[in-house]
Amino acid sequence: MSKHNIIRVKNKILSFVKDPLLLVFIGIATIMWYLNHLNATYMNDVNIPVTVRGVEGVNNGNSAGSVNVVCQVRGNGYTLLLMSLIPQYAAVEVSASDLTVTKDPVDSSFYNINIRSLERAISAQIKNVELIGVLNNEIRIKGDRYAEKIVPVVLDIVHDRSGQYMKTMPSVIEPANILIKGPIRIINDIKNIETEPINVTSEQKEYVGLVQLEIPEGVESSVSEVKYNLEYDIFTERRVTQKVEVRGEKGKFIVLPSSVSVKFNVPVSKMKEDRKLTTYIDYGNDPKTNSGYIGENRYLVKIDGDLSGSEDIEITPRYVTVIKEESGK
Repeated sequence: MSKHNIIRVKNKILSFVKDPLLLVFIGIATIMWYLNHLNATYMNDVNIPVTVRGVEGVNNGNSAGSVNVVCQVRGNGYTLLLMSLIPQYAAVEVSASDLTVTKDPVDSSFYNINIRSLERAISAQIKNVELIGVLNNEIRIKGDRYAEKIVPVVLDIVHDRSGQYMKTMPSVIEPANILIKGPIRIINDIKNIETEPINVTSEQKEYVGLVQLEIPEGVESSVSEVKYNLEYDIFTERRVTQKVEVRGEKGKFIVLPSSVSVKFNVPVSKMKEDRKLTTYIDYGNDPKTNSGYIGENRYLVKIDGDLSGSEDIEITPRYVTVIKEESGK
């Protein structure tokens, strides 16, 4: 071919390519060819987001138990394209009851999922494609570390009593302590478990029954309810005078004043009961080791003895002066 012919052919090709309408037809033909081929069946590797429901300890920080599983699938080209471009199109949700799930023996915050059981669960949920197999060597999802501890039960008592009433005995709770377990991030902050409110009114003196526990979300308890027994009675004020003893060191002491007045509330039914009470001070002039010493020979008066069923205990005066007599005098 002569040089002149080559140039002429080249010019025809250039004019052919520059024709916009022709380019549109070529583009349409290419797309039609591609779409026609997408009708065929192919085998491809795709990422399938799998959400596992019902695994204890799985938290929102791990997308509620979601994990990407690499799967080999066979299906229509259109479906495979959608699965590759839009991962959520391929997403499935499976139940932990359909899987073989075990806690990791080294790190209990992880759960290992058996691959074969996962393949069966995905096959039952996946749409428009056939699952050939899961390609991951292992599948693990992260949950919370679990812990357990024993905590006391606290009665939530709502008082609505007219007149002067008080408990005649300590509250009875059975069981008084319960075992709780759950995510360690929750369990660590729990000091006790409260009950549902118990309304105490002036209509009765004794309250016996069962009350439900207020179990925090995500926590399991050894029991869901406890027995309780409360007794109330009208109270009256009682006042006694007690001599102040000196404890902590032997010797002779001068205590000023030597006696104090102790006032407390008691149920009317126990007004005449003899109560063995002792008021005392812990002797020692070092504030670092004696919390009852306030300086200048002054000490905090303390009390012990039979204080059951007593409330609002008040000691007057609250502090006394104590002077140790020198030996030989």
